[in-house]
Amino acid sequence: MANLLHNRYQILKQLGNSSTGSTVLAEDTQSPTRQRCVVKQLNAVAYPPEKVQKLQVKFSQEATKLEAVCAGHSQIPNLYGYFAKQGIFYWVREWIEGYPLKDFTSSLWSEKQVSAFLNSALKALTHLHQQNIPHLNLKPTNIIVREADRHPCLAGIGSKALMAILLQSGYAIASEKAIMARTAGFTAPEQTMGNPILASDIYSLGMTAIHLLTATAPLKIPTDKNNGRLLWQQYAPEVSDRFAGVLTRAIHPNAPIRFANAADMLAVLQQSAATQVAANPAPAQSPQQAAPPEASTPPKPQTSARRRQPDSPTVVAPQTILPQAVTSSPAAPSTAAPSQAIEETVVSPQASPAAPSPQQTAATVVASRSAAPPSHPATPPSPPAYSPNADSGSLFKNPFFKAWIGLLAAGMGIAAFLLFGDNLIPRSSAATIDASSPEILAETIDTLEASVADNPDNEQASMELVDAYLYSGDFDAADAIIDNMLDEDDTNANALYQQGRLQFYRSDYDRAIASLEDSVAQDGRNGAAVNMLGRAYQEIGDYDSAEEQFETALSMRGQKGEANLNLARLKKLQGETQAALDHVNAAAGAFRGDDKIKIHTQRSALYFDLRERSKAEEEWEAAIALSPRNPEDYVLQSISQFFLGDSEGAIANIEQALAINPNFTEAYAMESLIHLNQGNIEAAVTAIDEAVALDEFSISALKIIADVALSTPEPNLEFALTAMDQALSINPNNPYILNQRCSFMLAVQEVETAIDNCTSSIAVNPNNVEAYNSRGQAYLAQFDFESAEEDFTRIIEINEEIGRAPDAAAYAQRAAARTGLGEGEAAKADLDRAFEINSEE
Repeated sequence: MANLLHNRYQILKQLGNSSTGSTVLAEDTQSPTRQRCVVKQLNAVAYPPEKVQKLQVKFSQEATKLEAVCAGHSQIPNLYGYFAKQGIFYWVREWIEGYPLKDFTSSLWSEKQVSAFLNSALKALTHLHQQNIPHLNLKPTNIIVREADRHPCLAGIGSKALMAILLQSGYAIASEKAIMARTAGFTAPEQTMGNPILASDIYSLGMTAIHLLTATAPLKIPTDKNNGRLLWQQYAPEVSDRFAGVLTRAIHPNAPIRFANAADMLAVLQQSAATQVAANPAPAQSPQQAAPPEASTPPKPQTSARRRQPDSPTVVAPQTILPQAVTSSPAAPSTAAPSQAIEETVVSPQASPAAPSPQQTAATVVASRSAAPPSHPATPPSPPAYSPNADSGSLFKNPFFKAWIGLLAAGMGIAAFLLFGDNLIPRSSAATIDASSPEILAETIDTLEASVADNPDNEQASMELVDAYLYSGDFDAADAIIDNMLDEDDTNANALYQQGRLQFYRSDYDRAIASLEDSVAQDGRNGAAVNMLGRAYQEIGDYDSAEEQFETALSMRGQKGEANLNLARLKKLQGETQAALDHVNAAAGAFRGDDKIKIHTQRSALYFDLRERSKAEEEWEAAIALSPRNPEDYVLQSISQFFLGDSEGAIANIEQALAINPNFTEAYAMESLIHLNQGNIEAAVTAIDEAVALDEFSISALKIIADVALSTPEPNLEFALTAMDQALSINPNNPYILNQRCSFMLAVQEVETAIDNCTSSIAVNPNNVEAYNSRGQAYLAQFDFESAEEDFTRIIEINEEIGRAPDAAAYAQRAAARTGLGEGEAAKADLDRAFEINSEE
């Protein structure tokens, strides 16, 4: 029987993929009724056989506990089974017949309906919390309105809760960012930071209730800039003070102020409801409070692969759901047919769109800013999407604020140019591959395909074909060859190396590290794998491990050049400019002819950082004089052309890179950056759309998305911040993103947060003058003149230490700090020095 998993489960269709794994709908062929179920494959490290048995024992122990908990309540989907196959773990769960709550959020719910919903949902959540198990994944897409009895069922628990248990047990099942990732404003702040507690579920459920009351996405509701609390009641003015108080406490940003668990919130909610009834047993409903009239044709749920078939009965309108649900005991055994756990679905567009996330396209974001806000009875219009707080309208009208945002975006753009080449990884490990044009590469692929077809055992030809496919952007074809090789021999070091590279290009760094470590374990002489392993560590912010790998690669055959370039990138990131330059010079001898493009590009960035413009120009001109041999070369050459003022040539090179590889994320991101710096915002948006569509976790794309969002006529601050946070969830130690976020927070007057971000950036790069400058300005805003003076003095010292030209702005800023300290003479001396530097320039 085709598609039979574990010799038991007949796969019917794919339900979806997420950061935690893939999900399929299946039939249990060993069940008399062939009941339907959901099979979840964990996005896990594929462990070798000798490690699987020990891991499976732990997995089974923890899954057994979760199985018992799920079986104890009818509103929590059952966990039917779990197994491992080739080191990958699966679990099988109940299929809930019904629809996700998100399909009913386009209409306003009344307080009575939301209160009934919370009562029912909290009883199910209490069952979990009594076992000290948090859900960790509550949101409208994971709360299923069961058709049989209209109870809200809490789906999605299997993925993140079970993986969190395993992670806490010390097993590398998945990255923590996959478990703690923010979901459209429904995730508690401490969970986003990787410290979930039971009260994190209270926050998520409270935000869901507010979403139902307001039909407004959480990220579209402003916050109080003084305390971070959500200003949601202006969107639901008819809600009683008692009920509003319960919800406001539930979503308090400070976790200890929230209800500690579901039972605590349920008790207060029920007490509040009883008090309300006693005070006013028969309240007259206003038109805004009254449930909308029963429609002859109830609203249809959004189309989803996880819905039942079209011939199923139409779902009831939201106003009829909960009054019936609360009349029966939520703990009673369900009589519904075997059901589906609908988990981690992609939020469908609705009348009240959620605040933009990095997964949305930039075009959608720009369009959402100009769209009219949803109209709600007796509520004020929604604030603009860029508003950081309730008073942001007046803030944004401030010309100094607008100028600040403009300078911020411009500064980010220049920094991105200087750093862009660091994100380009050679797609080929074979120097013989010529990818200088689509025609030449296509001919090479045809030749290699014929060679592999004639001799499938020719591993060298297979590896070169993988290289050629990677240059063309055909990841699926490359993946197929690698899978075939690993099916034949799962210890093949070359195939494991290629698998790790492919995962790296897909921004799947955790799995890339596992594959590359396996490759090195099988063949300790595989220097290319060691170098790539270092790059993967660097991408997730583990700089010590990255440097260790690069140092190891230095002594390996044929790797000295790449290892030195990698060390140069790392030293540059850590602010050791001279050490970076030394490594580039040491790498130069390993490259010949046109391959020196990467040498000249690296040198130019370092000379520009040292403010030696003439030397940088020499390197740019040298790079342009060479002939690109692959898409990466074209992108690197475009950087040189742009800095020399040839924007048309820069765009032409990007277009050539994309003609060779239409799926080259960094090429689209670079194109967006060029258009952005030309002021062509529409073209920048179009290009970054393409980049995000290809790789929503590309740090290059996420950084430039923020730049684009801040450069539009009405900057979208929320979206820019979301993109920065997404990048930091991948690499929390990226000093460039931390600088970007620090400057952003300073611009929106979140001074304390700005200081924290700058301090984190300085911890990675102690010579980070941009971070010292932003932090110094933040200290000035706090009237902490002593700290500000120290930061601006440190900038002056760093410039002297690394041989960089003096910075007039640093002296002028220090003069401002010294004026605040009452040091008039010293301030005057600094101003004189600033004028002197400006006159020299």
